[in-house]
Amino acid sequence: MDKTLLVVEWDDDYRGLLVNGLGADGYRVVEARDSREALDRFRRRRPDAVVLALKSPDMDGIDVMYRIMAIRKDIPIIINSAYTRFRDNYLCWAADDFVRKSSDLGDLRKSLAVILSAGSPRDRMTHFSTL
Repeated sequence: MDKTLLVVEWDDDYRGLLVNGLGADGYRVVEARDSREALDRFRRRRPDAVVLALKSPDMDGIDVMYRIMAIRKDIPIIINSAYTRFRDNYLCWAADDFVRKSSDLGDLRKSLAVILSAGSPRDRMTHFSTL
């Protein structure tokens, strides 16, 4: 696999789980522990997709998502959050998917596979509307 992911997660233990698990799947994983680091690494590394936690010690994750999208509009973004109430927040609808945070990375892996294999944002929208 030749895809680079930016994983934005403030919790060190969970970020380690994501980095190790997704790295074992063959992804190149760039990690960021806060919003500023995420924006800097996004600009420098140009990842193929972003896995984004909504809670961050320095900036709201939704703001980070929109700042990333302002840099590159077509970037696939998966919100990975334990706060499922945000799924209904219209500001989160700009993300390609919303995956509940879990130590079982199965749902996140499935979402990444679909998003990274789909050619265009329209293809991704078609897929998720059929789930």
